[in-house]
Parts: sequence; C-alpha cells; structure tokens
Amino acid sequence: MKRRARAAQPARPQPPVPTPVGAAPAQPAEPAAIQPAQVGRMVIYTTEIGVLVRSLGESVQAMSDVATSLGGYVAGVENKEENGQPIVTVRLKVPPERYDQAMRQLRGLAVEVTDEKASTQDVTEEFSDVQTQLAALEASHAQLLELLGKAQNVDEILKIQERLAQTKTQIDRLKGRQTFLQRNAELATIAVRARAADDVLARTYTTLRTALRRAEGQKAATLAGLERA
Repeated sequence: MKRRARAAQPARPQPPVPTPVGAAPAQPAEPAAIQPAQVGRMVIYTTEIGVLVRSLGESVQAMSDVATSLGGYVAGVENKEENGQPIVTVRLKVPPERYDQAMRQLRGLAVEVTDEKASTQDVTEEFSDVQTQLAALEASHAQLLELLGKAQNVDEILKIQERLAQTKTQIDRLKGRQTFLQRNAELATIAVRARAADDVLARTYTTLRTALRRAEGQKAATLAGLERA
C-alpha cells in the first residue's frame, strides 16, 4: 500500500535575533558626498574690516605677510587722515578657499576689531551672458570683414568700416567686463582699515573726561538752583 506524499509545509518565519546588550547597531551606508552649492559658480567675495592695532607700520607688513603666505598679494595701500588721526587702508587679494584662514589671522593682528562687513555677489549668469554676446559680436565682426573685402564702391566701404568700428568697441567693452569678472571671482578682496589703538583710546578718554566734567558741572548747577529754590 503506497503512502501519500505530504504537502510541503510553508516555512515558519524565524523570530528576529536580539541585538546583544552593549553591541552597537549596524550603521547605514554613508550617503554620497553632496557637492557644495558654489561648485562651478563664479562668486565675488568682498570684505571690509576695521581694526585697532599697536603699530600701523608693523601691521601693514604683517597684513602683507598674511596675504602672500596664503597665495595672495597686496592690491594697494592708502594713507589718509580723519580728524587729525592717521588711517591706513590695506587692500588684500586672497584665494577664496583661504578666505576664512586669512580673516582669522587678520583678526589676530588687531588689538580690537571695530567693525566688519562681508558681501558676496554671484556673477555666474552675467559671465555667461557676456560670453554669449561676445561670441555673437565676434561672428558679426568676421562677417563684416568678409563684406569689406567684397565691397564695390567707396560708399559701401565707409558704411562697413563704421559698423566694424562700432562692433569692435562693443567687443572691447565686453572683453574688459569679462576680465574684470574673472579676476574678481578668482581672488577674494579684503579691505583692512587700520587705526593706531593708542590714538583712538587717548581720544576716547579725552572725550569721556570732557563729557564727565560737563555732566558734573550741570549737576552742580542743578543742585545750586534747588538750594536757592
């Protein structure tokens, strides 16, 4: 007598294996690196910072050293006076990726940072528009040169030459703007406005002392008026 084959029983789900106490749970795979928003963008960085320093001459040299050590340079130094007080403005150019490092070092040179203002300008779209306009004008310039070679009379030659001159002027203007955007986006600009700390503190002390004496005089006059009353 033949036995019937038993139907295959569905596999029972296995209970989850508990994580041993103290064991770290499995870590998920690291996500793909996110590209910074500014990658591929043209951004102009501009910063103005006011500082009080012990010595103007030594500080100018130290600021120059900061810029050159980070792959930048000194774009200009301006000396002037405000209310009889000497002020030196040092304009530095540094690579954008070294900007934060440069700012930390410049702040470290100061006795006190009096003010700071930073701004950014994304010129990616403007630069792209300039390139597009430039390509179109250069193509027109080449066509005009061809027409000039085929001109049959003086009147045609003069008209084409006038259009060539106008087109060349526009090309030069756009090339100048293109160069300006490239240079300013390649290096961040930091303008440091430095004043001697001793001069500022002395002037501040004198102003406060004068104000205090004036206040004391007003107080004495008020008390005298009250006594008379």
